Amino acid sequence: MTAIFDKAKQPGDTPAESSRLQRLLMQREAQLLLVLVVFTLLVRAGGAKGFLGPTHFPIFLSQVAPDMLVVIPMAMLLIGGMFDLSVTGVANLSVVLVGWTFSRLLGTMDDTLLIILVVAIGLTAGLIVGAINGLAVTRLRMNPLMTTLATWWMAQGAATGVAGGESRHNFVGSFRDIARFQPLRDLGETFPFLQEMRISTLPMPVFYAAIVIFLGWFILTRTRVGWHIFATGSDRQGAALNGVNVNRVTLVGFIATGVAAAMCGIVWASRLTSAPPNTLGGLELRVIAAAVIGGAALTGGEGSVLGAVLGLFFMHMIRSATIQLGLPVYWEFFVLGAVLFTAVAFDAWTKRRADTQ
Repeated sequence: MTAIFDKAKQPGDTPAESSRLQRLLMQREAQLLLVLVVFTLLVRAGGAKGFLGPTHFPIFLSQVAPDMLVVIPMAMLLIGGMFDLSVTGVANLSVVLVGWTFSRLLGTMDDTLLIILVVAIGLTAGLIVGAINGLAVTRLRMNPLMTTLATWWMAQGAATGVAGGESRHNFVGSFRDIARFQPLRDLGETFPFLQEMRISTLPMPVFYAAIVIFLGWFILTRTRVGWHIFATGSDRQGAALNGVNVNRVTLVGFIATGVAAAMCGIVWASRLTSAPPNTLGGLELRVIAAAVIGGAALTGGEGSVLGAVLGLFFMHMIRSATIQLGLPVYWEFFVLGAVLFTAVAFDAWTKRRADTQ
């Protein structure tokens, strides 16, 4: 991938140093990180002095964390040559099932067992929808776009039907800890710098997201499974001829995305302590767009976990900046669309240039 900026060679530069810098700037992650830094400086210069500062950054991480649970498996699915539009319906179904289960079983069993049951039911719903998507695509040879669009509508319809037009609020108090517990709060008293940097106030979803990021990075870069994912997305037939079980790669990818979407719904139910059936509108567009902005190709075979993380950061930074600068909400959608358009156009240009060389 061609670098956004070319660095003029300085008299003291050695060829090796210039080559390393050029290779670094050719990576999408480095380019995107540079864009994020410039964007942050521009927003601060525009009047939002505290943008991503010590006070704002922990809040920002808390806002990003639920989407981060989904963007990592979605990026891996895209690298494998597929995508999943059903995540919004799955997340909303998970939210509603949490509320419905609490309303039916609250007071009939131990609170801890009830929370475990609620989480298990929500995750199982995601697993089932993910398995349906994966089996439909791999066994029935159905188109992934239409398949996941259909299961999105079915899951959303099921969520609305189970909710029955109600938003349930009778949750166990300790269920809120899934989203609100701050595991480093006590350490903040021992290490004051954690309080000064607001690190001790980070809630559990940030740590869930960190675990998902690490697992995604480890799988893609340190295991044979990661190679199978890239091979499947790059050349599905060629990968199959080389012994890769491409159907299994695709099936597991859809299941992982479905479970992640369900977990996102559980986190939101815990955060809101209510269960409306339309909690997570637009989740599928946010995570797919973030992965693409981060370098994942819709045709498969390209992408990274770091790119997906930075892409999602950028999208949430745009939303946060429009709020802090007091801009009308339509600016958020316009800028997000422009960024996505630019990312896709840039990828098309670099591939076209590579083909001509």
